[in-house]
Amino acid sequence: MGRIQARLAAFESKSGLVIPADLAEHFRLLEKGKREVWKDMYQFYSFDAFKSIPTGVALFRGIPDYRGIVNTLAGSGNCFGFADWMIMSFEYAIRLYREPTAINEVYVIYKDEFKQIADSFTGFLELLERDAEELLF
Repeated sequence: MGRIQARLAAFESKSGLVIPADLAEHFRLLEKGKREVWKDMYQFYSFDAFKSIPTGVALFRGIPDYRGIVNTLAGSGNCFGFADWMIMSFEYAIRLYREPTAINEVYVIYKDEFKQIADSFTGFLELLERDAEELLF
């Protein structure tokens, strides 16, 4: 088992949440240097920076101020930030579940507001490839 694979398994064991296969593959590619960390103005986080909303972006008190998102996004503890746009102008997060699911909602977050933009990490990447308006708030 590779280093990143062991870390993904440890995360799942500790949190009780399942990282979807497409996102796990993304982290493997990032670890191997086979996926860009920056694409246009989007920054993809390493696995080390993959944090739940309450322990990650909600601690950001700059501009924009993200503290209120824990009060508006139900179950924010099961949502994890994986990327941002233009240095925290928008945050992108995926909802994880205790069992493998066909849908893992992806949200764009701005301050204490959010909207679902995809049903999976792959769906997010497809929007990114099209430079879709849905990616922005």
